[in-house]
Amino acid sequence: MIKKVLIPLVIFMFFVSGFGYSDTRNPFVDLLPKREDGPVDLTGRQAHSKTKEVILPSSIIVEGVFWDTQMPQAIINGDVYKERETLKDASVEIVKIEKGLVHLLYQGRIFIVSPSKKSK
Repeated sequence: MIKKVLIPLVIFMFFVSGFGYSDTRNPFVDLLPKREDGPVDLTGRQAHSKTKEVILPSSIIVEGVFWDTQMPQAIINGDVYKERETLKDASVEIVKIEKGLVHLLYQGRIFIVSPSKKSK
Protein backbone atom coordinates (compact mmCIF):
# COMPACT_ATOMS: atom_id res chain seq x y z
CA MET A 1 0.00 0.00 0.00
CA ILE A 2 2.79 2.44 0.87
CA LYS A 3 4.59 1.68 -2.41
CA LYS A 4 1.42 2.46 -4.40
CA VAL A 5 1.24 5.90 -2.80
CA LEU A 6 4.93 6.67 -2.43
CA ILE A 7 6.07 5.94 -6.01
CA PRO A 8 3.47 8.20 -7.72
CA LEU A 9 4.19 10.89 -5.12
CA VAL A 10 7.94 10.79 -5.86
CA ILE A 11 7.28 10.94 -9.61
CA PHE A 12 4.88 13.85 -9.12
CA MET A 13 7.41 15.75 -6.99
CA PHE A 14 10.11 15.16 -9.62
CA PHE A 15 7.93 16.75 -12.33
CA VAL A 16 6.74 19.61 -10.13
CA SER A 17 10.27 20.49 -9.08
CA GLY A 18 11.20 21.27 -12.69
CA PHE A 19 13.18 18.12 -13.44
CA GLY A 20 15.88 19.11 -11.02
CA TYR A 21 16.57 22.55 -12.57
CA SER A 22 16.62 25.39 -10.11
CA ASP A 23 16.77 28.14 -12.75
CA THR A 24 13.46 27.47 -14.50
CA ARG A 25 11.64 30.60 -15.59
CA ASN A 26 8.26 31.75 -14.39
CA PRO A 27 5.76 31.32 -17.28
CA PHE A 28 3.72 34.27 -16.03
CA VAL A 29 6.56 36.81 -16.31
CA ASP A 30 6.96 38.67 -19.62
CA LEU A 31 10.28 38.22 -21.36
CA LEU A 32 9.70 41.20 -23.64
CA PRO A 33 10.25 44.75 -22.40
CA LYS A 34 7.16 46.76 -21.49
CA ARG A 35 5.86 48.93 -24.32
CA GLU A 36 4.96 52.49 -23.54
CA ASP A 37 1.64 53.78 -24.80
CA GLY A 38 1.66 56.62 -27.28
CA PRO A 39 3.47 57.36 -30.53
CA VAL A 40 6.10 54.94 -31.81
CA ASP A 41 9.49 56.27 -33.01
CA LEU A 42 10.21 54.74 -36.44
CA THR A 43 13.56 56.45 -36.93
CA GLY A 44 15.38 54.03 -34.62
CA ARG A 45 17.01 56.86 -32.68
CA GLN A 46 17.09 56.96 -28.92
CA ALA A 47 14.67 59.49 -27.45
CA HIS A 48 16.46 62.13 -25.40
CA SER A 49 14.85 64.12 -22.64
CA LYS A 50 15.72 67.35 -24.47
CA THR A 51 13.90 66.35 -27.67
CA LYS A 52 10.67 68.10 -28.48
CA GLU A 53 7.50 66.04 -28.16
CA VAL A 54 5.80 65.43 -31.50
CA ILE A 55 2.08 66.24 -31.53
CA LEU A 56 -0.25 65.54 -34.44
CA PRO A 57 -1.65 68.80 -35.87
CA SER A 58 -5.13 69.55 -34.56
CA SER A 59 -6.27 70.48 -38.08
CA ILE A 60 -6.32 66.78 -39.03
CA ILE A 61 -9.83 65.44 -38.45
CA VAL A 62 -10.69 61.85 -39.35
CA GLU A 63 -14.36 61.92 -40.31
CA GLY A 64 -14.93 58.35 -41.45
CA VAL A 65 -13.34 55.01 -42.33
CA PHE A 66 -14.20 52.48 -45.07
CA TRP A 67 -12.18 49.49 -43.91
CA ASP A 68 -14.02 46.35 -45.09
CA THR A 69 -12.99 46.60 -48.75
CA GLN A 70 -10.01 45.54 -50.85
CA MET A 71 -8.90 49.18 -50.85
CA PRO A 72 -9.58 50.72 -47.41
CA GLN A 73 -10.20 54.45 -47.43
CA ALA A 74 -10.53 57.21 -44.86
CA ILE A 75 -12.24 60.58 -44.99
CA ILE A 76 -9.88 63.15 -43.51
CA ASN A 77 -10.70 66.87 -43.55
CA GLY A 78 -13.41 66.23 -46.17
CA ASP A 79 -11.13 64.40 -48.63
CA VAL A 80 -10.95 60.66 -49.32
CA TYR A 81 -7.53 58.98 -48.97
CA LYS A 82 -6.15 55.47 -49.43
CA GLU A 83 -3.33 53.80 -47.52
CA ARG A 84 0.17 55.16 -48.31
CA GLU A 85 -1.20 58.52 -49.51
CA THR A 86 -0.05 61.84 -48.06
CA LEU A 87 -2.55 64.44 -46.86
CA LYS A 88 -2.83 67.59 -48.99
CA ASP A 89 -2.25 70.24 -46.34
CA ALA A 90 0.23 68.43 -44.09
CA SER A 91 3.22 66.13 -44.27
CA VAL A 92 1.17 63.29 -42.83
CA GLU A 93 1.11 59.86 -44.48
CA ILE A 94 -1.65 57.30 -44.00
CA VAL A 95 0.11 54.09 -43.00
CA LYS A 96 -2.81 51.76 -42.35
CA ILE A 97 -6.60 51.86 -42.26
CA GLU A 98 -8.50 49.32 -40.17
CA LYS A 99 -11.86 49.01 -38.45
CA GLY A 100 -12.49 52.33 -36.74
CA LEU A 101 -8.81 53.42 -36.79
CA VAL A 102 -6.38 55.25 -39.04
CA HIS A 103 -2.61 54.96 -38.49
CA LEU A 104 -0.92 58.24 -39.46
CA LEU A 105 2.84 58.82 -39.85
CA TYR A 106 3.94 62.31 -38.85
CA GLN A 107 7.56 63.37 -38.23
CA GLY A 108 8.76 59.78 -37.80
CA ARG A 109 6.03 58.79 -35.34
CA ILE A 110 2.83 56.81 -35.82
CA PHE A 111 -0.41 58.17 -34.40
CA ILE A 112 -3.54 56.02 -34.20
CA VAL A 113 -6.63 58.16 -34.69
CA SER A 114 -10.30 57.19 -34.63
CA PRO A 115 -13.06 59.07 -36.45
CA SER A 116 -14.34 62.03 -34.46
CA LYS A 117 -17.96 62.18 -33.36
CA LYS A 118 -19.89 65.19 -34.59
CA SER A 119 -21.78 67.03 -31.89
CA LYS A 120 -25.35 68.03 -32.76
